[in-house]
Amino acid sequence: MIKCLFIGRLEKDLGLETYFQALDSLKLKADFAGDGSLRNKCQKYGKVLGFTDIKKIISNYDIIFTSSYLSILESLIHKKPVYSVYENSLKEDYLKMSPFSKYINIINNSGEISLDKKYSQKGYEWAKKQTWEKVTDIYIKLWQKYL
Repeated sequence: MIKCLFIGRLEKDLGLETYFQALDSLKLKADFAGDGSLRNKCQKYGKVLGFTDIKKIISNYDIIFTSSYLSILESLIHKKPVYSVYENSLKEDYLKMSPFSKYINIINNSGEISLDKKYSQKGYEWAKKQTWEKVTDIYIKLWQKYL
């Protein structure tokens, strides 16, 4: 059985409904590392872990659902395939303009989520080279056009 992990706040703006639809259609369960107003709904799809140290649990999962920059980095470091949902143009730009965009699956509907457990070796190599200085510079460049 494929094990999925969602990382992030359990809120509508992070695309949870899209992930729920994919879980339904693929007949999968997921664990949810985070908390928020959709906690009860998430419990229908799997276990809610609350806020937890991702580094300690991520190796137990096959596929990661997240759109957080640092969670994506952590997933790439652990050689996990990542699915990131966008539901608005700002999030789409954030994901598609990021330096890791070619190493993750950027989607806007549940039909784009597959059972492919293949990770990106190039994504892993890129993530290994990231430092706090590099991440800060990327954030500034990424968001500068909106400031």
